Amino acid sequence: DGAFLATGGDDTVAKVWRIDEEGQLILVKRLKGHISSVKATCFSPNGKILASGGADLCVKLWSTSSWKNLVTVKAHDNFVTCVAFDAPGLKFLSA
Repeated sequence: DGAFLATGGDDTVAKVWRIDEEGQLILVKRLKGHISSVKATCFSPNGKILASGGADLCVKLWSTSSWKNLVTVKAHDNFVTCVAFDAPGLKFLSA
């Protein structure tokens, strides 16, 4: 719904931010689980899942209601630099 923004960084943490009425960013959650830099983040179309990808060659899917890691996919031979969902939100892609 555009109320949240997710970022990654070299600190191995995916961060979720809320954008307030004045356009200021408020830190909502720090998602720990990657063991190296977080290179990419993407919310599912319905906003129920956040995907994060990193230099640890993993994609993690997080529940946005509990902020718990739902699954970790280890299927890359190199850094994950992009994550995206298909339009219905049934599949995710990573590169």
